[in-house]
Amino acid sequence: MRPLGAFAFVLLALGLGFGWTARRRWGPLRGVRPWLLALGLAPAHALAVGVAGAVIGVDRGPLIAFAGATLALVVAAAVTVAWLLRDRPRWSSLIPPAHAVAQGMATGLLGGPFAAVGADAPTAGSPAVVAIAVVVAAAWWVWLPGRGGRAARAARTRSGRLRS
Repeated sequence: MRPLGAFAFVLLALGLGFGWTARRRWGPLRGVRPWLLALGLAPAHALAVGVAGAVIGVDRGPLIAFAGATLALVVAAAVTVAWLLRDRPRWSSLIPPAHAVAQGMATGLLGGPFAAVGADAPTAGSPAVVAIAVVVAAAWWVWLPGRGGRAARAARTRSGRLRS
């Protein structure tokens, strides 16, 4: 467990470094394209797992259920990101790792159907997807714009007291 924790800290430090460098170079992260890339990583892995399952002869039922679960997870992640970007943009950076972990759990459920045809469970890519999502989350924590200091940037008004 200790090496895994140390590796997680290395991934977090790597992501924070990337985010800091990108924010200094290009300013705060804005737009939809980065989210498409981050949320598209787990479905790309799911597509690879689905194709591998179809090639080795896994029943179509579990693969279709897996595709439906993947689609539901992507939609849920996108809706959550859209909701969080309105008021708390930095908290939305936690969605890619949460989405990747949920996708990894859904992939783990394919162990039985894969074992039925004599193949190993498709778990090799899930840790890589989660590791990439942790780096993305750490980078975006720094790179995303904050809520903005509305109170700090508000126009200063007089308190009504006169100088004596």
